Amino acid sequence: MVHTLPAWSTKYRMVKVFGNIDNNELAARTGALSLFDRRGDTLFYDNFENGLGRWRLWTASGAGSVVCTTSRCFTGSTCVKCTTPASVVNVGITKSFLNGYSTKLGLECMVLVGDEAVEFSIAVYGYKGTEFFMGEVLYDTGDDKLYYTDSGNNYVELADDIYTSLLNECWIPIKLAIDYGTNKYLRVICGDNEYDLSTKSL
Repeated sequence: MVHTLPAWSTKYRMVKVFGNIDNNELAARTGALSLFDRRGDTLFYDNFENGLGRWRLWTASGAGSVVCTTSRCFTGSTCVKCTTPASVVNVGITKSFLNGYSTKLGLECMVLVGDEAVEFSIAVYGYKGTEFFMGEVLYDTGDDKLYYTDSGNNYVELADDIYTSLLNECWIPIKLAIDYGTNKYLRVICGDNEYDLSTKSL
């Protein structure tokens, strides 16, 4: 449905953009899907109440862990906890999708940082028939900076002084939006800040 309008409006009917249940049904089941950025249509949503399912787990050197836990949750009773030993660079989860009707894609999540400095990133990787594309945003809680990857796969500083309190265990919203049809970023949201990246290439 169109945001800010009633779900029962016949004038503005929701057009299905992906093979999921109707968005009104999805909203009724899960509540507010996008708390900080209501642009776009929802293709997929997971609160991990039923475990990791078909998410693919990967850890460098086979160390570290990715588990569902009830110890800290933003909504519901479960979240995903990634534990990274000092000797391991990366721990995470990935999920694969077929390309949708739109070339504009967004990935959004809520992040809670534990009691130490870490680097957290969300990324979109894909293939559009003739070439690969990638967009990534990285939040470094150690130096309170935000980065994105440029077309040469280099990290470029986007913002500094992105301070969050580790003691208060603040949940941080992070969103990355790209357009692989034009090979451009669209925007990045971190906390209550939005950054326009529409001139930056993937």
